[in-house]
Amino acid sequence: MNLFKSISGAVLSVVLSTSALSAETELSTLYDAAKAAGETEVVIYTPYGNHQPLWDAFAAAYPAITPTVVVTTGAPLFARLEAERTTGAYAGDLLFSNLSTVTVLQRDGYLQPDEPSTVAGLPDRYREPGGHFQIPFLNLFTVVYNTRLVTEEDLPSTLDEVLADRWKGKITYGQVTGTGATDFNLAILDHNQALTQEQLERIHANAVPAESNAAALQYVAQGRALFDLWTPTQSAVPLIEDGAPLGIRLLEDSSGVWGPGLGLLEGAPHPNAARLLKAWLYTPEAQALFASETNSYGTLPGTPGPETLPDIGYYSFEDIPADRAAEILAAFRSKAGAIWGF
Repeated sequence: MNLFKSISGAVLSVVLSTSALSAETELSTLYDAAKAAGETEVVIYTPYGNHQPLWDAFAAAYPAITPTVVVTTGAPLFARLEAERTTGAYAGDLLFSNLSTVTVLQRDGYLQPDEPSTVAGLPDRYREPGGHFQIPFLNLFTVVYNTRLVTEEDLPSTLDEVLADRWKGKITYGQVTGTGATDFNLAILDHNQALTQEQLERIHANAVPAESNAAALQYVAQGRALFDLWTPTQSAVPLIEDGAPLGIRLLEDSSGVWGPGLGLLEGAPHPNAARLLKAWLYTPEAQALFASETNSYGTLPGTPGPETLPDIGYYSFEDIPADRAAEILAAFRSKAGAIWGF
């Protein structure tokens, strides 16, 4: 048995070493190719404005390439990509956005397959089967409340409790639009039979929508609302650290744990630089930065989680399967659209 363990350990070490060597070779090769092709930037389309520490770390590791972030989502993003496809004047290299958006754009042919060697250890649940996108990190979406206006005794423990009539008009959330983060959280609950039609209707009736998740969080910080449903907690932590009267309440029956898709855009004008950045985001260095700098949970096994947020080991909801995501999300959009009117 000891001999078997020794041999198994040696084989595993060789496999891991070979994988690391393969990744290192790929990164080096892509960097050389980008420089040879004169690719001095990589353009990322994303709704996220909190990843500058990662872009800075990438630029420090590969100084010949500058990440250029274009913060865009929803209708403006779709219009931009359609215009690029129509004119052939491609500008974007990478799409880094919520899965509602990514799956629609994949369905419509805006992404090309790309599976870097650095995702070899990534669990299948975080990889689109065709290689069109992978998920580099996870966020926790749960209730955030105003600590000055809500006592510990009044904190809800379930979705039904926060949707109770006593809180009517005092709850907010990022608007349900058909492709937003709130939509995806609701779709996950619906997929797991953890959300009833009555609860959906009570969200619409008892909560006041904000134009975005960021706006909803500000409403609670300002006392204009007491609770924000399905808050991206990575956005709440910096406000809390700056003294905002916000607290995080984990509702295990209705919290969401998921992350954005990262894909290579068709027609990417800087393909080598784009593939390099995409591959680098799955290295141990970058994965650790998601936790320490953005309060997110890296998806590679063994990556440390953020110290400021709850452990998500309890989470047992089934992910929306990547190969059925477009179908499942479209079905939920029809259900939500009948209530929210889109």
